[in-house]
Formats: sequence, C-alpha cells, structure tokens
Amino acid sequence: MEAARFRTYRVDNDFNWVLVDPRGRHVDVHLVDFSETLVTATGVRTYGPAGLPFEVGSLQGTGTIGGKPVKCETAEFQVRGHTSYTPDETDYRDVLALCRAFDIEVPPVFEALGFHR
Repeated sequence: MEAARFRTYRVDNDFNWVLVDPRGRHVDVHLVDFSETLVTATGVRTYGPAGLPFEVGSLQGTGTIGGKPVKCETAEFQVRGHTSYTPDETDYRDVLALCRAFDIEVPPVFEALGFHR
C-alpha cells in the first residue's frame, strides 16, 4: 500500500487500522486468522483465535475495485458490524447505502440515535 502512497491514518487495535492516500481515500484493514474456528458464548462460529473475530461465512461477499473482482465482507455482515458500537453519521451513510443497494432493513439503532431515511 505504501507504493500506492497510502499511509497510516488511525490504529484501532493490533488487528484493525485505517490507511489513507493523498486523495483522502480510506482503506479499513482487518486482520483475520483463518487457521481455526471458534464458537462464541452465543453460539456463533468465528475465525480465530488471533485477529478480529469475523463470523464464518461473513467474508463470502464479492465486489469490484478498479474493475477487478475482489472478495469482501457480505453486505449483511457489514450492516450488523455497524451496530456493535455507537455509530456516527458516516456509519449511517455507509449503512444506508448498503441497505438500499442490497434491500436490507436499516437497523433500529440508527433511528433510535436520530438518523432517518
């Protein structure tokens, strides 16, 4: 990413940081350990034990960057992920775009925080 002129913008933890380029484009980097799976206390299978605890199957999404196909998070997982913390207006815009594009219901937390469609 350095060759593409991205630099560290923010480090959230050892497994998640955000990069930014001179044009202001952000890349949110998440490290995931695929070496084994674990079952959470609520019965959800996740990748682990190192890295971020992504649900098994949550990385089966597909998209394009610069016209090239890429693997990514599913839209449903991205939307759920924005409800695990107090979202801000940028999160709302991201979630609203995903919900509109993939016909997903906007999570109630956004309405409770005063965000509206």
